[in-house]
Amino acid sequence: MIPICLTGLTIASLSCNNETTITRPNIVLILADDMGWGDVNANGNNLVETPVLNRLKSESLSFERFYVCPLSAPTRAEMLTGRYFLRTGVSSVTRGYENMRGDEVTLAEVLKENRYATGCFGKWHNGRYYLQHPNRQGFDEFVGFPVGHLGYYFDAWFLHNDEEKQSSGYTSDYFTGQAIDFIERNRENPFLCYVS
Repeated sequence: MIPICLTGLTIASLSCNNETTITRPNIVLILADDMGWGDVNANGNNLVETPVLNRLKSESLSFERFYVCPLSAPTRAEMLTGRYFLRTGVSSVTRGYENMRGDEVTLAEVLKENRYATGCFGKWHNGRYYLQHPNRQGFDEFVGFPVGHLGYYFDAWFLHNDEEKQSSGYTSDYFTGQAIDFIERNRENPFLCYVS
């Protein structure tokens, strides 16, 4: 399971080494809704060409066997905390069941304590209230929307931290640009860039 492995490895590597031997790799964590393992050409799908994803897979750490909830908010809660989704307070995608408890410890909080810059770009979907907001869950920077879906994808309004701002252009391009800008601004220091 990705959340447990990633969180466990990160915590172990940050806490088991002394200050002089710690290596702090940059982490870009991409979560795509409704995308299956077999939807990528690099995983054997001969019907779809995905050259950028193929290259990303060849240059990245790959987890070949993991299991997630088939719903977006529970999967996000699992990835961010490394815990089974029901333990985080998340059990579905609407009516408040997507709200992760504010006292959950996220990967971003652990990394931030270890001097990482942390950014979240895109769909949060783990609560829209003050204590559930990405900025209160360990992210220095948030550009996105806290709810499960949008009804529009061009020139939309999003949150930039706690402020509403209008984007320009197609939503996916906008979030990608914001994430790249975050990476460029933090390239000299370790960072977590969560693109969802």
